Amino acid sequence: MEQNNEIQQPQDEIMKSQESIAQPQNNGKGLSIASLVLGIVAVVLSFFGIVSFVGLVCGILSIILSVLGRKKSKLATGKSSGLATAGLVLGIVGTAIAGIGVACTIASLSALSCAYQAGVIYQ
Repeated sequence: MEQNNEIQQPQDEIMKSQESIAQPQNNGKGLSIASLVLGIVAVVLSFFGIVSFVGLVCGILSIILSVLGRKKSKLATGKSSGLATAGLVLGIVGTAIAGIGVACTIASLSALSCAYQAGVIYQ
């Protein structure tokens, strides 16, 4: 009977250690990293004319992911992640610049179309 208890005790410890390994920690770090990367992409693409549409989408996604990452980080650790905060700032800046770029692109294409229809620009 004693031998059975000795065998059972290490097995219980092994099972507890496997359970802690199998449970991934959901602290929002992945969302924060994705937010940071999308924020950087949004800022870079916002300076390239027609591609600023993609920068606008990346900026909006960056804002959404950073908010989710901050919430998960606060629930897991009690404080928000610095990566999520950086992603939020870059997402907001990228969205603002890309929004201006999209507006300028639409305005310039509209002006070009009007000039073509008026006969100012010839083929």
